[in-house]
Amino acid sequence: MKKILSVCLAILLCSSAFGATFEELEAVYKKENYTTDVKIVRELAEQGQAVAQYNLGELYDRGEVIPKDCEEAMKWYHKAAEQGNILAQQTLGCAYEMGTKVPKDYEEAVKWFHKAAEQGLDVAQHNLGFSYLYGRGVTQSYEEAERWYLKAAEQGTRLSLLAMAGLYFGENGFPKNYAEAYFWYSLEARHGGNTACRDLAASKLTPAERKEVQIRCKKWLEDFEMRKASQTK
Repeated sequence: MKKILSVCLAILLCSSAFGATFEELEAVYKKENYTTDVKIVRELAEQGQAVAQYNLGELYDRGEVIPKDCEEAMKWYHKAAEQGNILAQQTLGCAYEMGTKVPKDYEEAVKWFHKAAEQGLDVAQHNLGFSYLYGRGVTQSYEEAERWYLKAAEQGTRLSLLAMAGLYFGENGFPKNYAEAYFWYSLEARHGGNTACRDLAASKLTPAERKEVQIRCKKWLEDFEMRKASQTK
């Protein structure tokens, strides 16, 4: 029980002030709480413990220690998600988007991505940005796509850094802005990404414009490291 409570607290702390990456939350969950003791998990889940409900959903989903049952998995994911469990909300969003455990339902996917995104989960924010960019389950909106991609990118999520760059390079008709594209491609390139698009965006700028973006990149990275350092204190 103490471990479960510690995970709940860790998730709340991660998501409240600084946002949360899926990898960080999943690592905390696996380290502190994940168990294959079905009896204990079921008992806590039936008592209404959200993290245990998510755990039980995973056990049914994986089918490793109990028979795989997608219907039961979704039932317990829903119970956890309705109590605000951020990992369950993301899992439901993916399930409805991909149609793997339930029929595809983009509107339902967006509903759960939105709940997790509002709590600061990076992958949910990214998925929400994609949904708005292409109008999947929501009315298409460049403004909302940019807003949600940006929230995820500000957490350093590589895929979202790339998404921001793609936006400003004109993806799906988004207004082009080569300085912004160069900025986000430059940040993504630090992860070892392909530099061809970054260099193409740079070629559209004057030397002075490129220098200005490079200074901005340096400042962004310094601020990002400071935020991460303060988050771990």
